[in-house]
Amino acid sequence: MNHLKQQFAELSSEYLLQMRASGDGISDEAHQAIEEIFAERGERLPAKPKTPIVIAEKQATPRSGNKRLLIGAAIGVLAAIAVATQKTLAEELSHTWYGVLGGFGVIIYFVIKWFRRQMLSSAQREREDNEKKAREDGLTEIMVCAANGDLERIREVVEYGGDVNARSISGTTALMYAAKNNHLAIVEFLLAAGADPKLKSNKGSSATDIARKCENLEIVARLEQYGTR
Repeated sequence: MNHLKQQFAELSSEYLLQMRASGDGISDEAHQAIEEIFAERGERLPAKPKTPIVIAEKQATPRSGNKRLLIGAAIGVLAAIAVATQKTLAEELSHTWYGVLGGFGVIIYFVIKWFRRQMLSSAQREREDNEKKAREDGLTEIMVCAANGDLERIREVVEYGGDVNARSISGTTALMYAAKNNHLAIVEFLLAAGADPKLKSNKGSSATDIARKCENLEIVARLEQYGTR
């Protein structure tokens, strides 16, 4: 313990918080050392998270879109080279060992990926599909939890610096998801944590607009009341 504490003593509180956010990713002894250091510094330390947290979530970006863009650009370069040498892209790839090995590697990758998916239960496949869609849509964990009604997890993530005003690719916020699905307790918590009810999605809808459209009148009243403060 003393050895770990000595190692951590020179680290910033922000870095130690990131370590603690990994949950079971570090040992119980490491957590205890961090707790003692924060106590000595007189700083508040959130409880150990039940599952790892990616702290200080920022505005989401379309990661998968960026990957597709890079892949498309690479194919475009290969196509341009092929045209310049008066060969088709297929000929350019097939006549090189790199092309053969690369194509074989791609086939193996997708076969392994397919077999792995077949080993999953239907519930596991559904969860993976939902997580993939969330990433593609640029949803943060707080947004997903707001939609699902998981207030306890939202509390944890916010404790570790999660951004309650982060926006998805479509401009939606956690407050909008909570308002849509009629989670009043989450709406209350997000507002208290600094969520801005005036933010609008890319379609121009605020959390109040969404709640009103879904006829979640109690949430509409709460958001309107908050806006008059």
